[in-house]
Amino acid sequence: MDRPGRAPRAYYFLLGLTIVMFIFGTVMVSGASTVVASSLSGDTFYLIKRQLAHGVIGVIALILFSSFFYQRYQFFSYFMILACIGLLSLTLIPGAGIRAGGAQRWLDLGLITIQPSEIAKLFMVIFAADILVKKERHIGELKHVLVPIILAAVLVSLLVFLQPNLGAVVVMWISLFAIFFVVGVKVRHLLAIAGLWSMGVASYIVSADYRLQRILAFLDKTGDISGSGFQLQQSLIALGSGHLTGLGLGLSRQKFGYLPAAHTDFIFAIVGEELGLVGTAGLVIGFLIFVYLGIQISLKARDLFGRLLAVGLTASIASQALINIGATTGLAPVTGIPLPLISFGGSSLVVTMASIGILLNIARKGTTAPLREVSGQRRGQSKTIVAIERPGARRKKYLSSRRRGSSFKETGLSSRRTGPSSRKTVYGVNSHEDSHSQRRNRRASLSSSGSGRRSERKR
Repeated sequence: MDRPGRAPRAYYFLLGLTIVMFIFGTVMVSGASTVVASSLSGDTFYLIKRQLAHGVIGVIALILFSSFFYQRYQFFSYFMILACIGLLSLTLIPGAGIRAGGAQRWLDLGLITIQPSEIAKLFMVIFAADILVKKERHIGELKHVLVPIILAAVLVSLLVFLQPNLGAVVVMWISLFAIFFVVGVKVRHLLAIAGLWSMGVASYIVSADYRLQRILAFLDKTGDISGSGFQLQQSLIALGSGHLTGLGLGLSRQKFGYLPAAHTDFIFAIVGEELGLVGTAGLVIGFLIFVYLGIQISLKARDLFGRLLAVGLTASIASQALINIGATTGLAPVTGIPLPLISFGGSSLVVTMASIGILLNIARKGTTAPLREVSGQRRGQSKTIVAIERPGARRKKYLSSRRRGSSFKETGLSSRRTGPSSRKTVYGVNSHEDSHSQRRNRRASLSSSGSGRRSERKR
């Protein structure tokens, strides 16, 4: 059991897991990016220097977001979604958006370059959680709950589709479906939304030949190994070359021009080649532990907004890991989604760190220690006094009441949790009040006995 006044264990486990995975990802990127960095700038450490700079910004984001009370995001949710739409629109303007690899997904802000689609994943989760909390009583009514969220999500999805970036849209909608499921949206509504979303994604895939070729390469992995299936084949070769313990850290052969995007989207294949099944299994276990911690934080959150926020952020990071590993191993089509905390990438790393910072804040401030309920009955009264206190709190009031003849007893641990005001002892009355005649008779008897005592003193 967590001690009162201290952060729960999930907080420290999640923080430690994040540090370990970030260090591990930095080490893997340093080895997988040397060939590409040398060809880009002549400096084999060019990309790892950039990744370390991104890591510093990510650590700062983690500290800031873990220190900012998560409930305050409800005041900025509408501003966040408007800012997200504005940034996504800027990427489509010639001269403002940066085009690379056939996609226009980045914005050049001078000193830094950002990818608004990564920010959209985070802001959309906050916006959806805020809307569902404000309209909690109308969860069963589609027009009151889902329409504002769906309209915003469709608009954001269309802007991301135009970049194009199918992977970001898939991750965003997985997070929304997880939030809808937890909050209790009707199943028929979820199925209807999922059906319409599937038809929209299918239409988007067949609208471009290269996206359709990726799906065909996924369905027939040996069909076009020199064309659309080249990345997958090279990834499988890297994984198969690692065997149980791998070739050794930094000894990958596929990074020498054979495996495209070895330091970004296919970093998991490099882990398998250098560290073998042991390394890939350890990485998968790390993400499973992350999911478990995220679920625990969500279950122990003190309000609905914290619960939905934790579920959405956990689903977002976990779905990215699942899709990336699936694409690397041939279990899912290639979508260009980086592996959280492991792959090279500035916006992805910073947003992931910020999301984990919010989870840490929910874990630290969104949970409280269980309360003890103390009840008893005073002599001469027919009402029961109920007191609720934290374990280890001072009990001067109880001791003084006991000396006056009150009989208090502990009734065990209560499952109730309260907010910051629960740091002080809370009192309440839980009984049937005496009738008016009983109170009048009691006052009369007390006044008569008091007058009798005064007359005896005068004598």
